[in-house]
Amino acid sequence: MENRDIQEVVIGAGLIVLLVFAVNPFGIFMPTQLTMMIVFAAAIVALLFASFIWREKSEDEREDYHRLLASRAGYLAGAAVLLIGMIVQAWRGYLDGWLALTLGVMVIAKLASHVYNNANR
Repeated sequence: MENRDIQEVVIGAGLIVLLVFAVNPFGIFMPTQLTMMIVFAAAIVALLFASFIWREKSEDEREDYHRLLASRAGYLAGAAVLLIGMIVQAWRGYLDGWLALTLGVMVIAKLASHVYNNANR
């Protein structure tokens, strides 16, 4: 695995950890103010993760390149909507676990696909 792949996996794992803390699945930690700080930290880490996605280089033909760009835009738009939803809900005092779960699944799928494709070049 390349150094860049390791960086992406670490950042993606960090985002997943922050999402779990933000949702507080067992209700045993974090007051509301701390939850807000963790959601904002998750947003920052997600933006860092998005920078890795945006810097990907395509070595395919032109049509494939355009399809990849469209996929990236769709992924980033979906992640942005989920983050905005998390921020709004956290601001109101209730964070729906489905938003964090959806964002987490998106990140895991992206990382798994990326690592798999790099391993099978």
